[in-house]
Amino acid sequence: MKKEFILLLSIFLFCKAEGQIKPEIKAKSDVLSSFDNIKNPNRLDQEFYFNKQIFFTVKLDGKVISSYFYLNTKTGYSLLDKDFFYKAEPSSKIDAHITFPKEKEYFLYFVDAYKNAKLSRITKTSIPLGPPFLEDPEEFLRYFKDWFGQDVSGTEFLGESGRLKSDAYVGAFNGSDITIYLSKETHTTIQDNYCVGWLGLGYVRLDGEFTRLITRVLSAWSKYQIDLMVEKDVNFIFDGKQYQSVQAKMNGVTTAVDINREKDKEQAQERINRTDDATEKELLARLEKAKEKKMGKASKKLKNIEVKDGKVEDFYKQMNKNFGNPLDDIDLFEAENNLKIYQTNKKLSKEKNQSKRNDLNSELQGYVGMKQKLEKYRHLFEALQTQYAKDQKKLLSENGILYQQMLQDFASGN
Repeated sequence: MKKEFILLLSIFLFCKAEGQIKPEIKAKSDVLSSFDNIKNPNRLDQEFYFNKQIFFTVKLDGKVISSYFYLNTKTGYSLLDKDFFYKAEPSSKIDAHITFPKEKEYFLYFVDAYKNAKLSRITKTSIPLGPPFLEDPEEFLRYFKDWFGQDVSGTEFLGESGRLKSDAYVGAFNGSDITIYLSKETHTTIQDNYCVGWLGLGYVRLDGEFTRLITRVLSAWSKYQIDLMVEKDVNFIFDGKQYQSVQAKMNGVTTAVDINREKDKEQAQERINRTDDATEKELLARLEKAKEKKMGKASKKLKNIEVKDGKVEDFYKQMNKNFGNPLDDIDLFEAENNLKIYQTNKKLSKEKNQSKRNDLNSELQGYVGMKQKLEKYRHLFEALQTQYAKDQKKLLSENGILYQQMLQDFASGN
């Protein structure tokens, strides 16, 4: 049971796409069309066609990465493939990340680290690379139209050959200073008012007529800069049919988890029924209830997630509520510890041999000390939930730090 649950949880954790908090900004004029609540006609198990390849160099978290992404200028979706993810993190198992700006969805294709299987999933938030202002290009470019001004002295000749004459536009967004460079040196025509890749490069029609090429985006505050090197016409197809959806994967794993959970519950109930001691029977029942609470919550949530190919509206909230709530673990640890305290006291009441009594008393003191530690950590975890109630991402991080500290404390035996 434990093995299958860990596998299922690892799928959920690995394929997570972490979100950023976006500011609520009201533009002076809604120049760009709104794409809210548009249903995505694309499926995970299909082929995706791209007609543009953009080569770039990006400075990200002190690292310089040269890579590329693909664009479909008719549909607006883009693909960043494993070349970039490997260079950003050599242990990455991500093969492709497809962005759908209109539908505000992301398709993630990756390799399961356990069985080397190809998996895919849908998410509403992207992996957090680059500044938050790049998360929603529609929102950013609408804001850009009204609040960015051209820097007449900021003209640069960019691109690999230096032929892309680009005008600088300066502004601020979400607390970040931003300069974006636009060039008219392109023969591309786009269908909508923008066609921008996940990291900020692409095409835009701010006047509704002429397509401009985004050749550079930089922010000193965010320590971010991306430069377009080469723009190419291509005929590239990514085949999503090679990947099994997380929904299909979860269907099999959750079924196995549920079967084993039922077997464990039956065995636990048999043990309870065989126990004549009323107090011990009650403590065993509490322990089983704590186990079921922890496993049952996660299993139920995973079933809800799998219905929509693993889509999660608020990843951190779901993790804290259903997977990462340490108070469920505290309940489980306490139930186990209380049972051991009672059973040890019971043995002590019958043991006559002094040497064995000494050993049992030593055991008992360890359990009593553990009870005090569990109570201390319960209060600490409850304080974190109160302190970070409005910041679920921070709560998940702080819970993890404290949880590791708790386990080290338990292992030390002090």
